[in-house]
Amino acid sequence: MSESSPTEDQSEQALARMDAALARIEAVLTDEARAAAASREAASAAALAQLRQRHSALRIATSGALAQIDALIGTCDAGSASGSASGSRPA
Repeated sequence: MSESSPTEDQSEQALARMDAALARIEAVLTDEARAAAASREAASAAALAQLRQRHSALRIATSGALAQIDALIGTCDAGSASGSASGSRPA
């Protein structure tokens, strides 16, 4: 069995410290990646909620506009029906 020299022992200890440091760095990076992914998910969820709100508001506005158009068409139809019944023509 060969004995290792002090230089070899120091090298092995240095390599072990470097491996431990790399493991700590990887753990931090993994935690940061998880946090970033969670942040992106939260932002996506917030954006989706905003889109749903906007969609709802647009549906309400469109529904109101269609109701106004229907009312105007109804007014025009009623006016032309009463005008044709009396035999007068619109000017």
